[in-house]
Amino acid sequence: MKILKSYYLENGCGCVQLVQDGETYLVGCTYLVGLYDPNWGYSVRYFSSLEEADDAYEELYAIDRSWGNAI
Repeated sequence: MKILKSYYLENGCGCVQLVQDGETYLVGCTYLVGLYDPNWGYSVRYFSSLEEADDAYEELYAIDRSWGNAI
């Protein structure tokens, strides 16, 4: 596996990554509501092309930016 792109939320309670695993590309995200809060979420999406995966990564990044990194 190789991490191609990665960013962490401003508050340090989540991240989004674009990862290559052989011929498969994964876009994954993890969000924590708070440091001591058990509520959290994660998502992983699989793609067969880098272009599709990169578009999905950029879409998540744009959503986070539009909310002021407050997810």
